[in-house]
Amino acid sequence: FQGGPSPYYFYPEYARIDFTGNGGVERGNCWCSQNSPAPGGSIEVDFGKVFYVKRLVTTGKGTADTYVSVYDVEYRANAGVSWTTISGLSGNVDDTSPKENSFSPVLFARFFRIKPTTYMGTQTCLSFEAYGCELDDELCPGYGLVSGPLNYVPDGSINATTSTVVPDFQSYRARITSEVEPIEPGSWSAGNLDQTQYIQVDLKSERTITGITTKGREGSAPEEYVTTYLLRYGDDGITFTTYSQEDHFMIMFGRVCS
Repeated sequence: FQGGPSPYYFYPEYARIDFTGNGGVERGNCWCSQNSPAPGGSIEVDFGKVFYVKRLVTTGKGTADTYVSVYDVEYRANAGVSWTTISGLSGNVDDTSPKENSFSPVLFARFFRIKPTTYMGTQTCLSFEAYGCELDDELCPGYGLVSGPLNYVPDGSINATTSTVVPDFQSYRARITSEVEPIEPGSWSAGNLDQTQYIQVDLKSERTITGITTKGREGSAPEEYVTTYLLRYGDDGITFTTYSQEDHFMIMFGRVCS
């Protein structure tokens, strides 16, 4: 935890929303900026590694009708990139009731900063908790790496052997969230109909893959979809291993309708 200068008993590490270890309200159970009463201070936490951050809960000082009513959030994945700012989040309406804000899409953050902009009372004070999960957590609710809320993979990292160009069935249309539009079908379609075709994605770094979801070409008549496929993976884009179990290649079953 880091923060601007803080008055005695209201250090940044006391900003944990469940902190009770310093003698109660009178002796500080939150963070307060020493810049009070003027806003402008901030509090920052380093999670130690990158997490998905889904929501943020804040509370006030717990006494003296002191709380933050509006704040900005800044975040970044590592120290070498610029901060991304989310402005004007609604904060608390009293000094005790928790206020939750959800992030959609979820944030991809190691460094996370709260900057109060509007406050009530004689000090800028708050406690907070951020909720999310690790990138490789198998219990993490399905944040897709290709089509997920982070839009993590750029279009240029999704490639295929061949694609039908007109209408636009190019490889980047393979995101499961691609919408059907008059001249842009919501899928990838191989330019050649044979069993040598594949689509490939570069995830940019090693990832734990816990599942894969496929669908066919939505709205096609007759229906067009893949019923079986092989899955291959690698770490250099050149050498690939076919997914197998007990030394047998696994034929993956796809759709039964588009």
